[in-house]
Amino acid sequence: MPYWFLLIHYKIEFILVVQDSPYFFITITKGILQRFYSISKQSSQKCVSDRR
Repeated sequence: MPYWFLLIHYKIEFILVVQDSPYFFITITKGILQRFYSISKQSSQKCVSDRR
């Protein structure tokens, strides 16, 4: 799946959840941030290993 497709999917999730309740919005925001953080960590580790 392309990267932009994931972003659009998350935005749709955001809108649906925000209308539902702010508590869920906070938890999903945390989950998405953690997911992006782990993805960026993995990609940076790959770059380092490629340089060696």
